[in-house]
Amino acid sequence: MNQRLLHQLQLHGAHFETTRFLIAVSGGLDSMVLAASMHELGAKLLIAHVNYGLRGAESEADEVFVADWAQKNKVPFLVKKVSTLDIQKEQGGSIQELARTIRYDWFSALLQSQDCHFLLTAHHLNDALETSIHHFVRGSGVQGLLGIQSKAHCLRPLIQYTRAELFQWAHQKGWQWRDDSSNAKSDYTRNRIRHEVIPLLKSFNPSLEQSFDHSRQQWKHTYDLAQYAATFLWEQCTSQHKDGLHIDLEILTKVPGFEHILYQQLQQFGFAQWDEIYRMPQLETGKKVLSATHVLIKQPSILVLLERVLDLKGTQYALNVPAEMTVPINISLKYETDISPPQKNSIVIDWQLLTESLVLRQPLPNDYIYPTGMEGRKSLGKYFKDAQIPVYQRPHTWVLAHGHEIIWIIGSRANRRFLATDNSQQRVEICWFEG
Repeated sequence: MNQRLLHQLQLHGAHFETTRFLIAVSGGLDSMVLAASMHELGAKLLIAHVNYGLRGAESEADEVFVADWAQKNKVPFLVKKVSTLDIQKEQGGSIQELARTIRYDWFSALLQSQDCHFLLTAHHLNDALETSIHHFVRGSGVQGLLGIQSKAHCLRPLIQYTRAELFQWAHQKGWQWRDDSSNAKSDYTRNRIRHEVIPLLKSFNPSLEQSFDHSRQQWKHTYDLAQYAATFLWEQCTSQHKDGLHIDLEILTKVPGFEHILYQQLQQFGFAQWDEIYRMPQLETGKKVLSATHVLIKQPSILVLLERVLDLKGTQYALNVPAEMTVPINISLKYETDISPPQKNSIVIDWQLLTESLVLRQPLPNDYIYPTGMEGRKSLGKYFKDAQIPVYQRPHTWVLAHGHEIIWIIGSRANRRFLATDNSQQRVEICWFEG
């Protein structure tokens, strides 16, 4: 078993000569087999134990047991004691989820502070099976059905073994462990799956764990292939523009199962309304779906993905000369002797024409401009419409305002009435730096 364990770790780039492992040890069968096996292999270890204070004297005895094992085997040991029930009263939520958050937050901190390269947990094949069933019952995609998997710095080297194999190995070695009495109860969904659902399934297939492991490997191959294809196809149907990421619906919707591509690529932005997102290619122009940080907007033949803009209506920044600012955008003002025509990123204005403060803000109702290259005066809304600036892009727009008269729609158009001339005595260059 030790050689299989060693091989499993080496597949993830763990080299025993230089790698230090942080092992999560509860004192139960699984984690004690992992700790003892790693110690036999001569690995550099740090044992981490969480005492949740949920089982009174039993929790205290677990802590003492793990501490004694670490001391006997001369392995560094750390413990975190928490009053989980008190935290639950303050924060709410389930005990199981809260305990999981507590331990993994602590493990993550230890990886950094204790100079450990990998966290090892003792999840085994039965754990993966229980998790897969749990995800199936709640509703899950292929990734959820795979159950528990290793991640970049969190490895599960026992995931190929059944609980029975670990028990047999510990018995042969004479290793000791402690039984958690709460595991025998059916208070939690996972325990009910373990004690009620899995025995029923095994009555149909006594080799359930092995069958699941075979299926899990096939699902993993299918999932990896689907992820690779989705990434490749995403690159074919997307292009970055100043107003956001454009998703070409003509290309996207020709792909069978294009919904998976949207799910794979958009979940990182916090979207959850998947049924609505999957229907967006058929919805009317202007339809929006929001996450906490992004917005997805339907436009003719495309979807546009962009970051949400904070509601800064009413927020304004008074500008003086000279000045440089980086929030909310990068902009500078300085006196200038030469005259140059307005550019996308700069204009030169006659400062003496200002009768009130020049401010940087977002557009407001009743704003207007005398745009260069056009006749007359236009409301800002009319200018946006004539210039074909999409509605979804307008919240990203910043303007230099003189009351309700706009001197510069930054990155777009200047007001011809305020541009410097040969007769201007105070010429000020205003520059905008993208990014």
